[in-house]
Amino acid sequence: PLLHYTQTHSAMSSSPPASTAYPVAHLTTERIYELLAPVTVRADSSRRSFTNWGLSFTCTPLSVFEPATEEQCALVIELARREGKTVRAAGMGHSPSDLACTRGFMLRTEKLNAVVEVSARVS
Repeated sequence: PLLHYTQTHSAMSSSPPASTAYPVAHLTTERIYELLAPVTVRADSSRRSFTNWGLSFTCTPLSVFEPATEEQCALVIELARREGKTVRAAGMGHSPSDLACTRGFMLRTEKLNAVVEVSARVS
């Protein structure tokens, strides 16, 4: 698969908005783990578990990622695809439900600020 991301267009920019595709299928799984190492929450970190703001739901995902770029998001999604895991995005945890809880992969969005649209396309 090829993941396609569209970023917002700045009014200050003189060029039209660009779409960037991140082909990640050619990477080995080992290489994906290496590339994700800087954004993978360590097992001994308190950020490894998730509790919503109401303290009514808590979970400890298999892996937690804190990507800062679109490419890192694409890597998390590709890794989940290969390993048959679910990816749940968690923002500030203000949902009164267990929506973000997972036994698979959690993608914390605090370091992201410009992703507008994500669509999956199978080649």
